[in-house]
Amino acid sequence: MKRTSLVILFAILVVGLAAFFIFRMFSAQTAPAPEGTTGASFTGSATTNLPSQGGGAPAPGGASAQPAGLTLTSAGGVAIPVNDFTKDPATVKDAVNPGHYLLGASPSGSALTSTTTAASYSIQYIDTDQSFTLELLQEPIASARQEAEQYLMSELGISESQMCQLKYVVSTPWWVNQFYAGKSLGFSFCDGAVKL
Repeated sequence: MKRTSLVILFAILVVGLAAFFIFRMFSAQTAPAPEGTTGASFTGSATTNLPSQGGGAPAPGGASAQPAGLTLTSAGGVAIPVNDFTKDPATVKDAVNPGHYLLGASPSGSALTSTTTAASYSIQYIDTDQSFTLELLQEPIASARQEAEQYLMSELGISESQMCQLKYVVSTPWWVNQFYAGKSLGFSFCDGAVKL
């Protein structure tokens, strides 16, 4: 009886992992940007959301402890100086995808890989086009989005208005929220963001 239960559990796990990887492959297709935003595609897992500037408050607590040292270029060609988050011990190079970085810590505190994420969100940086992909992985997704926004803003040491200029996408997979899956949600404080 125990052996049958283990076989069934293992089969469910294998099917679940297969479904996850298939979802990740299909999520790489371009999704339309929400109304009121402009979309520019990048080599990542969705459409870059480039809403017009919004907010303007500085990042909470000011710049993070990492030294300044990187300059990101927005879609409009604006140079945005940021902290060198690639030197942060919580940022890990993705061993599977060269030029990709995973920001934050895994739930277990171990090194991040392409299959581990923070508890409520995942943030990936792609060096080739200087873009960010934020995936909301837990309900309520409004709280997950806020946590991810605050973490990224603090990590980069920039303001809300500068965050709105980044090349980025905020999305959620269908297994977390079927209604918002495949939509570019935007940062909550930027014009054109989806209200959650």
